[in-house]
Amino acid sequence: MRHRFSLLYPDPEKHIDDSPLVEHIAGAIEDISLDQAVERFARDADSCSYTLDVLRRPLDDPEEILYRQQVLKDFIAQPSLLEELRLLFKSYDTLETTWREL
Repeated sequence: MRHRFSLLYPDPEKHIDDSPLVEHIAGAIEDISLDQAVERFARDADSCSYTLDVLRRPLDDPEEILYRQQVLKDFIAQPSLLEELRLLFKSYDTLETTWREL
């Protein structure tokens, strides 16, 4: 079983897109061509999809807002943290792939 980690939500498994605003926001994103802008500037299809998914789900839970504020404060206080996380998760993905092959 693969665990999900998120810098956006304290409990990503619990986060569900059942907000009545989700459909309205998705339409607004397309109305102002934000989807096209993200497609143009995203480094790959996965980044584009992820960015648009985040934009379609605005924060409405105070716990999620505080969580993101704390994550941002951590990145500001420790500028190398993001790169360290990238390396850690890259190593984890490599290890997981190797483990499956065994």
